[in-house]
Amino acid sequence: MEATGQQGETPLFDAIRSTIKKVENNRAAITLLITAGANINQPNRKGQTVWQVAQRVRSIAVAEILKSVEQKT
Repeated sequence: MEATGQQGETPLFDAIRSTIKKVENNRAAITLLITAGANINQPNRKGQTVWQVAQRVRSIAVAEILKSVEQKT
């Protein structure tokens, strides 16, 4: 769950990035990862959290997903 790739990013980062193009397809993946315990505050090697990545790419949809899931947990 918290394993990282070469950029220090967890599977949640990957889901967020791919969600930019496929919001509906990855909404379930993001929800599943977070409810299973993925840490939305864990930074990658650049010090960015998934929240910051969503803001940087201006993905309101991803921010809404994160906020919604965070409120449920």
